[in-house]
Amino acid sequence: MLSAKKTAEAADVTRTSLWLEYLPNIGFNAAYRWTNAGGFTGMDTSWFFSFGFTWNIFDGGLREASIREAGANMRNAVFTAESLDIQSKEQVHAAQLQLESARVNRDKAADQVRLARENLALVRINNQAGAATYLEQEDAISTLDQAELTLIQETLNAQLGVLAMENAAGTYDPQ
Repeated sequence: MLSAKKTAEAADVTRTSLWLEYLPNIGFNAAYRWTNAGGFTGMDTSWFFSFGFTWNIFDGGLREASIREAGANMRNAVFTAESLDIQSKEQVHAAQLQLESARVNRDKAADQVRLARENLALVRINNQAGAATYLEQEDAISTLDQAELTLIQETLNAQLGVLAMENAAGTYDPQ
């Protein structure tokens, strides 16, 4: 995005320089010379100056075409920068939503683990009392294992959401 903004600035400077081509070119040159021997006039010093003035009034429309082209390039660069700005804001917003969703899912998975542990504890108590079968206890263990795996997965998704957010915001540093 910074590159696109600098490109727009450069295009604006180019257009300004093309407008300045309408101004005349003025030149001045002066010199003072001293020699150890007198010249044709018998003097050992001489001086001169010159003054030049050029003004390109008509160039067949080249300047006007160049100015229009530079203006189009500048508008294109500005629109590109604005588009990149909008895209980066959308990426940050999408990453923020993904991160919030991942955190909610992680919290939900943590609640499921807590409930599965409570269920397993109740099934074990019922099994010891003879009110539950060995199969119900194994089912509760399997449910707890699945809930813990889901919690690990959602924790990783939340960490990936943080990385996606940093990447979208431009603050991610792989080092």
